[in-house]
Amino acid sequence: MIGLGGGHLVRPSVSEADAIRLIQTAIEEGITFLDTAWDYGDGTSEIRFGKAIQGRRDRVFLMTKVCARDRQTALMQLEESLQRLQTDHVDLWQFHECNYDNDPEWVAAPGGALEAGIIAKEAGKIRYLGFTGHKSPHILRGMLDIDFSWDSCQMPINVFDSLYRSFQQDVLPELNRRGIACLGMKSLGGD
Repeated sequence: MIGLGGGHLVRPSVSEADAIRLIQTAIEEGITFLDTAWDYGDGTSEIRFGKAIQGRRDRVFLMTKVCARDRQTALMQLEESLQRLQTDHVDLWQFHECNYDNDPEWVAAPGGALEAGIIAKEAGKIRYLGFTGHKSPHILRGMLDIDFSWDSCQMPINVFDSLYRSFQQDVLPELNRRGIACLGMKSLGGD
């Protein structure tokens, strides 16, 4: 499956009209996995996706990501995301950029962001819950050590992966063993 990421849709060279047209064209051509985040362009990416999917929400799998590591801030960011996206739920909500050694501890701590995910899932505001990471496989393994049944993990998967800090070798087998969806990113090795 190919998805459309929203990080690049906030660059100065991309107008709002062009971004909306790109998203809508992608949907019309069958690219229905949409990936954005609370912090892309200070919310601009989510706003553009929200405008683009009006009348098309039932045709897309909508993912956004949260930056907060505590329950209160994560729930606040989710509400902001839902408002920007002009929807009552997202299909996949992920803890964004688990890049620090203590991210697993913060997410899983009492009052941590995982509690926000559980609350949101029970309320029907998210369907699936996962996490992302770009920096080191051992941090993602730390997320997998949390006593929780994750739905997804998004990580770099590309031809260069096996050469340095291999997510494919160190994380992917465990995802497969547990039946956790792997979302590959940076497939061409870029940012």
